[in-house]
Amino acid sequence: MSSQMITSESNRLIDSFLHRMDQLHSAPQVAQKVLQITRDPEFDVGQVARCLESDPALAAKILRVANSSKYGLRHQVTSVRQAVAFIGQRSVRLIALTFGLVDSLTRGAHGKQYSEFWRRSLTIACVAAESARNTDDVPTDEAYAAGLLADMGQLILAQLEPERFFGLSDQYAHGTDLVAAERQEFGFAHPELGARLLQQWELPESLIEAVALHHVADEAADGVGLAVRAGDLMSDALWTPESRQVAASKALLQEEYGLDLDGYIALAVDCKREIQENADLFGVTLTGTIDCDALLEEARKVHAEASLEAALDLDNITSVIEDLQA
Repeated sequence: MSSQMITSESNRLIDSFLHRMDQLHSAPQVAQKVLQITRDPEFDVGQVARCLESDPALAAKILRVANSSKYGLRHQVTSVRQAVAFIGQRSVRLIALTFGLVDSLTRGAHGKQYSEFWRRSLTIACVAAESARNTDDVPTDEAYAAGLLADMGQLILAQLEPERFFGLSDQYAHGTDLVAAERQEFGFAHPELGARLLQQWELPESLIEAVALHHVADEAADGVGLAVRAGDLMSDALWTPESRQVAASKALLQEEYGLDLDGYIALAVDCKREIQENADLFGVTLTGTIDCDALLEEARKVHAEASLEAALDLDNITSVIEDLQA
């Protein structure tokens, strides 16, 4: 994890905070056990099924996913063992992360906190997964999981210190301003709080790093971290087209993934559909709407401004060269 943000004192404060959380919520032991078993690609399907069956809620969600339109099966899957065998290692791990671990933290969350968490998290996850598809070295399910877990630290802050946290979240926009305010108030911010919890759960280091650095542009240099950073920027741009993050997200997606204006809007349209499908799968209702037409208009404006700026820079360079040659 980044030494720039994490100090021994902040870790001490974070660990004290997480100890308080443990007193409110039991550890998601079944989800952790599933993750442990499925680290081996040759895992025992029966062992995973028996583990899942000890958590009826998680088992039901595994069956729900296997029978969803995503897989398009002709016949209904009725046993957990059959569902595990069918959807495979990566999907089982993803479901354990999303349904098992996230559910353990959203339990007890209500109203604005719950709705905004899911809207941002599903958006970051879907955009991160779509971005990962443009690379050869980033598994889409890992990018999705990292995106979904990126803001989990906020749930912990909201549950343990609701008055202090909501006082900040109502005053500062989500992003670097809120992160700075959280560090001032608590001695740490939600990215490192969430990352520390994932570290204690012994999740992959690449996922932990992505969560810790998703608001730090100059450190999310590649891989899963870059995909999650793209998702974080798009989580503002998609839902609020007038956001300044339209320019930032468009620039990142073009520079790192080669998406031109048409590709940028195509990504937005695909993610809009996927976000709603995933919300239905999770059983959550999202507030607000994604207006791709408004996003296209703003993106075109950003594109035109960038083109004009580039042209002016070129004129200046030409003028300097002519002066030197004179």
